[in-house]
Amino acid sequence: MTKWNKQKDKLLLELFSKSISGGGVSSTDIGKEAIKEVIRKFFPEREYNSFAPLFRRKAREFNLAQSLEGARKEKENNNQTNRGK
Repeated sequence: MTKWNKQKDKLLLELFSKSISGGGVSSTDIGKEAIKEVIRKFFPEREYNSFAPLFRRKAREFNLAQSLEGARKEKENNNQTNRGK
């Protein structure tokens, strides 16, 4: 089994960023069957027992970053709206 590296990390983040219909994977579906499907499609060299915790951690990090980005944008929009009053 190959070691996880920045290139694989980048691929996983790209997959999270794409829609499922566009060939991406869900960062919110961290169940066993979903992870096994990700392994089958994109990381066949990985073992479930070592990949699952990594996948779940990366998915949670991605989801948190997305939430924080959305909150920052909302705050910026509110500040711009309030300035115009």
